[in-house]
Amino acid sequence: LGEAMPLDEAAATLGLSSQTTDITLDFPFIAGAGQISEGADWAFEEASPGDVSPLFETSTAFYALELVNLAPEGVLPLDNASAAIESTLLFDLKVERAQGEAQSVVDRVRSGEPLVNIAADMGLEVRTAGPFSREDFVPGIGRYNAVVGAAFGLEAGLISNVISTTGNHYIVDVLARTEADSTAWLGQLPQQRQQMASLVQQQRLQEWLEALRNSARIVDNRDEVFAPQDENAVQMPMVF
Repeated sequence: LGEAMPLDEAAATLGLSSQTTDITLDFPFIAGAGQISEGADWAFEEASPGDVSPLFETSTAFYALELVNLAPEGVLPLDNASAAIESTLLFDLKVERAQGEAQSVVDRVRSGEPLVNIAADMGLEVRTAGPFSREDFVPGIGRYNAVVGAAFGLEAGLISNVISTTGNHYIVDVLARTEADSTAWLGQLPQQRQQMASLVQQQRLQEWLEALRNSARIVDNRDEVFAPQDENAVQMPMVF
């Protein structure tokens, strides 16, 4: 949709939200997505105003960008920079306070209070995620990060320390774990091998076709084929 309409209209069509913000190479951060270094590289190195990016992914979210305006590098006047500075300082302060609150939750849980009661008392929300594997993208958490690692490192029934990611703090309470079933894995191994073999065959075919295109010698004889015939030339008799 982003290729056919502005990003805010595409987001509204899909029931998603969009926001306008300023980013710099030194501080490529967007609330809700975290560090967006890949998106910043696209905006500053590849895009022109009006371009919409492909879909990018952080450890906590998927996101896309539309470049509205690009200002040359330089020193911002204080009046222009004040809003960004205040926003950054307020964000850092909120993160610091949230970490202290999260640690108090951990301390209270370990002293015997139920997590649900503590969350209700502090106006927090307890979310249940899973089941998920080490490879899955977990809504609200992401993947390949410290939170997922803690979920697989803790024993069931134990609560983690405060886990800090970019812009968020998490407390993980492992409710249950299903251990890997080697018997089930061995049972599906032939199918997995067939899938991998098919992928490799398709890849080799694509490589062969690409090499064939690159090495092919093409002679264009269309001028001769479509040239008008000489009416005085000897015509071969038609045989039926």
